[in-house]
Amino acid sequence: SQAELRVLAHRSQDPIMLDVYRTGRDLHDETMKQHGLSQRKIAKTTNFGWIYRQGWRTYQKVLLFKGKIRRSDADCKADLKKQDTIYSGAMSFFKASVRFAQEYGYTETVLGRRRHLPDINSKEYSLRSGSERMGFNVEIQGDVADMMKVMMIRCENEISEADLLLQVHDELVFECPIELVSEAMIKIKDIMENTFEMSIPFLADVQSGSSWGDAKK
Repeated sequence: SQAELRVLAHRSQDPIMLDVYRTGRDLHDETMKQHGLSQRKIAKTTNFGWIYRQGWRTYQKVLLFKGKIRRSDADCKADLKKQDTIYSGAMSFFKASVRFAQEYGYTETVLGRRRHLPDINSKEYSLRSGSERMGFNVEIQGDVADMMKVMMIRCENEISEADLLLQVHDELVFECPIELVSEAMIKIKDIMENTFEMSIPFLADVQSGSSWGDAKK
């Protein structure tokens, strides 16, 4: 999600990512430009495949099944390898996360929740690499999960105009009377954007509609 990309930028202090978000640009567009790609779909899949540390074969399958895009073995390998160079600060973060996990046996989220990784130093490659991916995913996806939980608590305690119905990944769904929609949206946006102090803007897109589907259009 976009929230995870922003958390990665904040965690890693990658200079290109920081500049993109501080100047209000789109990271998928930046990746498309950096790679010289013609389709934003490829850049988006590259970004998410890379931060989740997918292998090139998995990345290739996602392009085909989700984006209906056929890309050669060589191109898929090159896409992911080039990401390591373009976003070198984020790559350094991944490596530092692995070193920390190897030394201490865990990684943790922004609120201190720990994921213990008993196989992080395993001699078996599949166990070791799986633990490495779990380790830095905790620091990205886990941070977003922690942040969402705190935001949900604040919304429940501070917003009387709307009722929080459910969470869907990095989205929150509220219900409120029509006449209070505008006021509720202002408060929700403020809580979601300003609960955590970050080195880049943490932006929230707030929409309304008669149903969740209408609000997402």
